[in-house]
Amino acid sequence: MTETTKGVSTIHEGLPTMAFLPPVNYRFELYEERYKLIIPIKGTFQELDPEFFTEDDGNYKIISEDGKVWNISILTKVLFAAKMYPALQPDQLFCPIAFSLVEDKLEIIGQVLTMLPASEQAED
Repeated sequence: MTETTKGVSTIHEGLPTMAFLPPVNYRFELYEERYKLIIPIKGTFQELDPEFFTEDDGNYKIISEDGKVWNISILTKVLFAAKMYPALQPDQLFCPIAFSLVEDKLEIIGQVLTMLPASEQAED
């Protein structure tokens, strides 16, 4: 990947999908507790939340039929629809550490961390 960003861009407002941070050292507080988020790997948004979504919101499929392609860009919307999106403070992140397929469900195991100002020292 190049170190410059080129091409056409558009401005969006909302919650980005899973992302990589710039490769620099950050200071953060890591909580030991691990959380398991469980969502169906395919279905309709209306099935997940019929009070918010309609049939027009369509279907989703996180993993292709052959299991070779994972559509992680849809995870945020599915987690919200399934009411599984973590409740976080503005300075917190949910960091996935493992993904597991169990029958027709995707299990996302992760930990919460709180970002600290650069001036605070991490514990030894």
